[in-house]
Amino acid sequence: MPGNLSAAAADGGAAHKVTTAMNAYQAARQLFVSTVTDFLSAQDGGATMAALVDHDLLPVLTCPLVKDPIMGIQIGSLNALGELARQNAEASHEICVCGILDEMVASLSHQNRQIRAAANTALQNVARHDRSCAQSVVDHGVLEPVRKQLGTLDVMVKETAVKTLDVLVEKGPDFADLVADESTIGTCVSHLYMPEDAAPQTMRTCIALFLANTANHNEWLAQRVVTSEALHAIASLLGARSTKPTLRAACLKMLSQVAKHSTELAALVVEQNVMPTVLQCLTNEDHTHTRLAAASLVQEVSRRTPDLAQVVASGGGCTCLVRNVELASAGAASVAAILSMGHIAGMHAKVAKQLLDSDASRQLILALDCPDPVVKGAAGWTVEQIASHGKDTAGQMSQEGLLVALEPVYRLCPDGETKTKLKGALKAIIKECRSHTDLEPLVKHDTPPDVQRHVLQAFVDLLPKDVAARRSFVTSGALMRLQALDLVAGLDARSLDCIQEINAQFPEDVVNYYKPK
Repeated sequence: MPGNLSAAAADGGAAHKVTTAMNAYQAARQLFVSTVTDFLSAQDGGATMAALVDHDLLPVLTCPLVKDPIMGIQIGSLNALGELARQNAEASHEICVCGILDEMVASLSHQNRQIRAAANTALQNVARHDRSCAQSVVDHGVLEPVRKQLGTLDVMVKETAVKTLDVLVEKGPDFADLVADESTIGTCVSHLYMPEDAAPQTMRTCIALFLANTANHNEWLAQRVVTSEALHAIASLLGARSTKPTLRAACLKMLSQVAKHSTELAALVVEQNVMPTVLQCLTNEDHTHTRLAAASLVQEVSRRTPDLAQVVASGGGCTCLVRNVELASAGAASVAAILSMGHIAGMHAKVAKQLLDSDASRQLILALDCPDPVVKGAAGWTVEQIASHGKDTAGQMSQEGLLVALEPVYRLCPDGETKTKLKGALKAIIKECRSHTDLEPLVKHDTPPDVQRHVLQAFVDLLPKDVAARRSFVTSGALMRLQALDLVAGLDARSLDCIQEINAQFPEDVVNYYKPK
């Protein structure tokens, strides 16, 4: 009996020691994964990241930790791998070549939902760096398990699966063609019709972005998205009152990416009766992304045909576009709306006048003052489109200060595309301007010669017919400044001839009085 007790005690002691050792090993693994996660959040300019890579962290995280029997350790390891890949392109490439991807892809089929979601996130971070990483992820068989996840009941897993597909389609049309086949797109679109508990708005946002990035590449892929009946589903979400701003912006982006490829696709988007909602989104004061996405869609529709431009202009489109530019403080976020103004104005004289009556000139002047050359160029091009309809629009813009605002912007702008657009705007207004008082400030020594020649020609046409204009030309100081232009370098022969013709409209003694002594 005492011997049996001694044996039992010995067995119990051994079991306790083993349990203690195993618990210590588990705690050590958990501590290691937790510590690595903390390391990855260090803000030290990449020093910690480099040290982790140098110490061959990837194999340790993968084997045995990604296959650890403790699910929390598996999840932590996958999260650490994903964060390492997100922050370090070199680590992503190392993951692709050292056999780790097989274990990560295998985790997509794990029974635990959190492990499947963590594996998706990690693979997204590996694939997003460049095409070679994305190709490695595809080559290791990611598509089959991810597509299966779209059919699960678990919302979290489905959402991360859509994000994985989205990262891959962004890498190019060849990836999009492979990843976003008809079946996959159809499955995603079907989720847009599900009740919100089965497909919450965050998931619908991911699907809308996936469809947008697929359609982005070319007309053929955009048509594939359209064939899946995605337009109706997206249009319904866009118009729903319960749709949150992030989802609404994603819906607008998807429609924009479809519309940009052809007139036919743009017309299909408009046929969904989305434009009233889109115009409302242009003036959303609380959500910049929604305004930007709406302006991009309007730009893609308005540039196509006069009929589509008229769809934008009707129903208050002019006022909404001007307000959109105002809300963006005529900055970089206003480019799409400014270009849309140009598109609709260029196709319809009446619309051009409506834009001016909606205070477009003031916003265009502010845009010309923006330091961003893209904004300046967009404003210049739009001014030219509005002015192209003749004296009614050009004259109004001149009276509202655009001519005076344009000249110094053009003069100080370096050579390039922006300067060319600004010159086109100046010429368009000057050519149709009938107001001598608007032109007189440009008769000065520092007006660029290629602009001055058009100003002088305008006065050659105006002064002989208008006594009041000749009187104003003297009293405003323009005649005095004209005499100094003979000394300006760069004036061509036609400009010098114009100076003589203008002088001939005044008594010789008056002209001589103002000549430089």
